[in-house]
Amino acid sequence: MFSVTYLEQIQKRYKNASPPPWKSLIEGRDVFAGSDLLIIAEKQDTEATLDPIGHTTEDLDFIAAARKDIPDLVNEVLRLQWLGIKDLPKEKRFSPITQSHLTEIKIHSDKATRGPWISFVNRVDHHNGFDFVLVGMTGQMRFEGITKEDQDFIAHARQDIPVLLEEINRLRKEYREKDVDDGIR
Repeated sequence: MFSVTYLEQIQKRYKNASPPPWKSLIEGRDVFAGSDLLIIAEKQDTEATLDPIGHTTEDLDFIAAARKDIPDLVNEVLRLQWLGIKDLPKEKRFSPITQSHLTEIKIHSDKATRGPWISFVNRVDHHNGFDFVLVGMTGQMRFEGITKEDQDFIAHARQDIPVLLEEINRLRKEYREKDVDDGIR
């Protein structure tokens, strides 16, 4: 069951991660530089290089999109939970997320390698000399130049996005059944 605590944990992870936008650069599609990259932060002053073991183009695109998508999804859950509260402060009023945006997020999520994704930080979780995210128990994405907070965000995004999508669909269905205007129609 979806809980306030879980939502708060998701919010903490994205607030501690580097700010968006994040961008995936795929060798042969976006760049011809020899490897895939994840550009973190708008100024592109932080590059997380990825070891090609265990990641797919879809995984990297999912990670880059998740940095924007998760805050949007959280805001939609909050908007739906607060629907009908009179005199809601302006800072708690969010525009509805469109169905096409939800569909786009679900497509990214469905194309990414199935979870769980688990973060392992060198000298914290192990002593192998590098940080990595275990991807679906079959591979790993190794990161260089990434913060622990960004890596935790990445690992949890694979589980968080499907849960948030499910909660949004549940709340929207509940409002439709009660014939309450959820701002989407």
